[in-house]
Amino acid sequence: MKRYFLIAAVAATALVACTKTFDHNKSVNEGAPISLSTWSDVMTKAPKTAFANGDQFEVFGFKWNAGPANETIVFEAVEVGYDGSDWTYSPLRYWDKSFANYTFYAVWPKDILASGTYGDNGLFTTIDRTFNGADENLLIAQKKDVANANYGAPVPLVFKHMAALVDFKVKKADDIVDAELEVTSIQLDNIRTVGTFTVASYDGSNNPVGTAGVGGWTPDGTPTVASFTHASGAGASLPTLAAATGNTTGTAGALINSLVVMPQAFATGAGAQTVTIAYKLTDPAGIENTYTPDAVELGTFDSTDGDSNTATFIASWLPGYHYTYYITINANKITFTASIADWDATANGFHYILN
Repeated sequence: MKRYFLIAAVAATALVACTKTFDHNKSVNEGAPISLSTWSDVMTKAPKTAFANGDQFEVFGFKWNAGPANETIVFEAVEVGYDGSDWTYSPLRYWDKSFANYTFYAVWPKDILASGTYGDNGLFTTIDRTFNGADENLLIAQKKDVANANYGAPVPLVFKHMAALVDFKVKKADDIVDAELEVTSIQLDNIRTVGTFTVASYDGSNNPVGTAGVGGWTPDGTPTVASFTHASGAGASLPTLAAATGNTTGTAGALINSLVVMPQAFATGAGAQTVTIAYKLTDPAGIENTYTPDAVELGTFDSTDGDSNTATFIASWLPGYHYTYYITINANKITFTASIADWDATANGFHYILN
């Protein structure tokens, strides 16, 4: 169930109880306080399952009449904080009825914008963000315009992911359906983990759009590379697919779950981002065969979940997408495929909406 925490009603009650608390500095054109609070949808895939007491994001916003080029700043890196039940900021700002429009931008978490980079049109660059595979590092709200007729209502801000979400799964091919497949290790290498994000514009749906390149992300000057083992994702136990289960059209075993990664282009050759998997096959007679394949470049995975290795390869991880990689093992080869979906509030992940 969606939970709403609306501070407008609280503020209205306080006005009745003690008008001096809120309106002693108000002009004749000012109305109700501008309300910012939150509900969180079901977070089925997200590492971050709830906001914590003390979490904060920053709001930027201005009011205008003749166009956004003639604006008056109202919110400039104003911190909105969670106290365990509500989202609050201080001092309160009030809707100014003498202006025709307001425009709002927001970024989570706070204090991550490079000094001097924020523009009144919502364009900015972050400081370096470091990804550890588990924590969400950057959410940016859609641009939100509010017309005079809607003053007084809570401001609905929708936050979007600027990272990517990655899962790895293993399948058995039909030709080994009667064998037991046990994965003994999996590792990702040369994953970029440090970089900055730059908002270049907002699209027709008011979503933030990154600069040219890989979704707006730029590795820092001396980029750090990292290895993610299985323990970074799903835990210590690796999957075993028993005989007659987990074939190409059946159950896939989870190798790495819900890995939050920095969007990046895939290199080739030296320094390429790779996955290495080791596994053991046990045939119906009990004979074991152990396989330790060479590292496979992530840029060689098909862009569809099939078994042909003929589709277009996935060349990069982009912001706001959920990538599920399938490693299908048979007697003579391994097939590398993937599926791509939006990282949103469905079974693919989550987002936040601020009201």
